[in-house]
Amino acid sequence: MFISAIAMTMPLTSCMHNDNDDDEYSFSGDAAITTFYLAGAKQLMHTTSSTGEDSTYYESLTTTSYKFNIDNINGKIYNNDSLPYGTDAAHILVNVTAKSSGYVYLKSLTADEYYYVGGDSIDFSQPRTMRVVSQDGSSWRDYEVKVNIHQQDGDIMQWHHSEANSDIASLGGMKLIEAGGEMYLFGSNGTATIVMKANGDATQWEKQEITLGNDAWQNTVERDGNIYTLSGTTLLMLSNGTWNTVSDNAPIARLVAAGSKLLFGYDADNKLVASADGTTWTAETMDDDGAPLPTQSISYVAQTLKTTANIERITIIGKAEGEEYIQAWSRLADNTDASTPYVWTYIDTAGDYRYAATALDGFTAIAYDNTIIATALKNGKLQPFKQSRDNAITWKATDSLPLPDDIDTNMETFAMAADSNNFIWIVSGNTGEVWRGRLNRLSWQ
Repeated sequence: MFISAIAMTMPLTSCMHNDNDDDEYSFSGDAAITTFYLAGAKQLMHTTSSTGEDSTYYESLTTTSYKFNIDNINGKIYNNDSLPYGTDAAHILVNVTAKSSGYVYLKSLTADEYYYVGGDSIDFSQPRTMRVVSQDGSSWRDYEVKVNIHQQDGDIMQWHHSEANSDIASLGGMKLIEAGGEMYLFGSNGTATIVMKANGDATQWEKQEITLGNDAWQNTVERDGNIYTLSGTTLLMLSNGTWNTVSDNAPIARLVAAGSKLLFGYDADNKLVASADGTTWTAETMDDDGAPLPTQSISYVAQTLKTTANIERITIIGKAEGEEYIQAWSRLADNTDASTPYVWTYIDTAGDYRYAATALDGFTAIAYDNTIIATALKNGKLQPFKQSRDNAITWKATDSLPLPDDIDTNMETFAMAADSNNFIWIVSGNTGEVWRGRLNRLSWQ
């Protein structure tokens, strides 16, 4: 039932006498909302039948984890963590408590009238005004209540396409890497490695004034916002747009990975070595000296452990000579003390290859959305993403991360990386086109 604002706020009797005894009860003059939470909501879901027909249905949404802020100074109530996309904003149940058992009313959407907040659902498709009236009717306060709901499906991948670039199209092997918020492409032109830097949306590429050895593109890593490249026997570092020589005669044959504090490479005997400064390299300890190390299409990921902010896991992934499946090794590293000894662990499938990744050409793995995703070329076609949720132990197809609909998957070479804004970049070596894609929820603040 609607009641007018005047009638609603009329002072109530400040005390009453109980005829049965001599006790006198006082009513409070406080007016404030003390608790606000959702008691029920529904979410629109989509499904596909066995015949391929799309249909929708509603299911109850668990709302207990969505906390609401009550700003008594500015008179606002809102949730920082938005409800999921598809939440039915027009039918939401709430529980509201006022201080000292005050009364809570909701303003009509169509008139300057208020009604008591009871057990009916409320239309929160726009901000609503709630008024709390003190128990004795002497005071009141208004609150603007806003229920935030995501306007995008968080698990949809949005891809953006940039035009072809002839300089990129002329490259052979390529590697894409981000450092200091800038994306760099290293690629072989057949005799040397050239370096190109992209602007923010990959619509423009600037060729850098440096020429590296022909294999430098596959000996490039990122550490602490800087890029390290092994060109022949010279180890170089790109920092803030400037190239500097770290070592003129680095004692490594390959540069394969990096963490926040350490660089990792292979020595002349194809053994893993590590360095904190790029000049002094020491042998790493392996838990299985007989297991194969990747020697082709080498990728690495460095991910901070969820349980310990100072520890990261570095994983080297790639093709090994004569092996049918991708090989992977993993090591922990302490970001506060690089000298802490850790052993490289061989990720062994123990003969179970049901979810192993086949050693295809150009295999490239990157860290994305707290997982590892990878793609490769099979008979000259870019393959759908495989995803590993267990640090390269198992690899499975994923529908949530599709390739761009308009991408020409016929290509001889490609490069892929993820940037600090959660965009996946795919560069085609055939056309020089670039695609940038991101899961919607990874763009939310």
